[in-house]
Amino acid sequence: RVWRLTLFCFITTMLIAMLLALVASQLFPAGAGLNLAMFGDAMANSTVKPASLNEFFGQIVGGLFMNPFAAFAEGKVLPVLIFALILGAAMAHLKEQAAPVLDVFQRFLALMMVILNGVMCLAPIGIFALLTKLIAVQSLPLLLSLVNFIVLIFATTLIHGVIILPALVWIFGQTSPLLFLKLSAPACITAFSTSSSSATLPITLKCAQALNIPPALARFIIPLGATINMDGTALYEAAAALFIA
Repeated sequence: RVWRLTLFCFITTMLIAMLLALVASQLFPAGAGLNLAMFGDAMANSTVKPASLNEFFGQIVGGLFMNPFAAFAEGKVLPVLIFALILGAAMAHLKEQAAPVLDVFQRFLALMMVILNGVMCLAPIGIFALLTKLIAVQSLPLLLSLVNFIVLIFATTLIHGVIILPALVWIFGQTSPLLFLKLSAPACITAFSTSSSSATLPITLKCAQALNIPPALARFIIPLGATINMDGTALYEAAAALFIA
């Protein structure tokens, strides 16, 4: 029942995000009057190769099931998560026989949390450096031409994250939206500064603990959500499709 409700919530919130982006893009067309000649250099070397149905499903299956060590090395989170689910199911089947392995994983998790917390302390400096480099190497007229689109994305993201999601928490979770925003603020700020749900996992788990979410549920749902529940990506892609059109 938990995974069914989880997938239902993930799909529902992503659909809401897409609908919000489509409506906002129709009401405020950010790409109207844009000079497309600015993007000529960026599009000159781009090629689009249509994929057959077999190639499409082959890429999906290949992206989900692969060597876990190769997935670790290449930084692919979804195959690692699939392997973790399979390994967890096998350990649950063995019960007491898998207890030593579970103890090793729990100690390794505590060790990684300490390392990640140290890395996150340096994250704002790294993000500032990346943004500085981006602004320095990109064309200023090109960036200014995208101001309307950037403002649209920021506004719709704030509406979705500050109004819609807390409203769903209040309706279905019987939790005060203000309390929810207050306790989840560290995760939101970290995610905003790093643009990475995976890098924010340690902070998100701490916020879930502050919200009195059972640790077993948090450790299952939050890594899964950081991988497949991409509300921001769905919102951006929907708005970008209309922007390009």
